[in-house]
Amino acid sequence: MALVKGGAVVTGLRGSVGNATFVQTPYGTSLRDRTRPKQPDSEGQVLQRKRMRAAGLAWRSMTLAQAQAWRQYAARVNQTAEWREASGQHVFTQLAVRFLMVSPNGEIPLDPPATPVFRRRRLVRC
Repeated sequence: MALVKGGAVVTGLRGSVGNATFVQTPYGTSLRDRTRPKQPDSEGQVLQRKRMRAAGLAWRSMTLAQAQAWRQYAARVNQTAEWREASGQHVFTQLAVRFLMVSPNGEIPLDPPATPVFRRRRLVRC
């Protein structure tokens, strides 16, 4: 893995070009080999993809006020690594997928919970 140092022209590289992938890490921009993920269609993976799709559709169906409420909730929870803030959509998707695991035929709540659901997690460096 190589670290890439950006200059005045090149900043915030992300994504893939050819067989290289640029990734943001706590230490800067990292350059990795691009891999093709395998997508076996096991029963569990098909169910999880279905839940993720339902969460994505629910997010797109929200009003601007509901999306803003999720952004504010995410700012309060902030359960991701110190160097990257959680987005409202990320937190919503996490809760929506967990909700669908428990209640597969339920309707995903579009309003954030009144109290935080997650415990704060920190990135552990080895």
